[in-house]
Amino acid sequence: MKNIQILLILCSLTISFACKKKMTTTVIQGVVIDELSQKGIPYASITIYEINPNVPGAFGTKYFAQKKTDASGNFSFNFDMDEAKTYRIDAYANMYNSSVGQTPIPFEENDYRFLLHPIGFVKFHIKNVNPYDSSDYFFMNYTVFKGTTIDTFLTYPGSAYTSCRTNYTYIKNNQTIDNYKTVTLPAFDTILVDINY
Repeated sequence: MKNIQILLILCSLTISFACKKKMTTTVIQGVVIDELSQKGIPYASITIYEINPNVPGAFGTKYFAQKKTDASGNFSFNFDMDEAKTYRIDAYANMYNSSVGQTPIPFEENDYRFLLHPIGFVKFHIKNVNPYDSSDYFFMNYTVFKGTTIDTFLTYPGSAYTSCRTNYTYIKNNQTIDNYKTVTLPAFDTILVDINY
């Protein structure tokens, strides 16, 4: 009986050691920079996600830690990570394209430099002008308008200081017309474009 008890204790200890997580203390630091001005972006969000390789897709990804950059765009984490799992670090700032899903974390001291590109907006003013009838159609980016008194707005984001081409099609007087508008988006602002058909 005593031998059985000793054997059970040994088995319990073996299982305990086998299940113990192997943790590594990791320092993650870096800076988030405006790609155009090359200046640090203050108060950007830095998020670390823990990824379980045994669980597919989004179900295996969960929030792990988050911090804001300082006034100069710098950040630093110091924490323990489970070596059985992988991690991803993302940077996000309002009015910038984010770095989501691009940066895995290895198990060593790291110094990250995120370059985020500013975004801008194009706002289309779409108007059906005379002569028109109820069979007129307008198509843009999976949005469809039908009828006579069309006078509305559609707004889309894009990378600042890049050429943005938007295709559209309209049907009027039993004719189908394909056309497009090309604009350069401003940073942190909106450009207005009229489309009269």
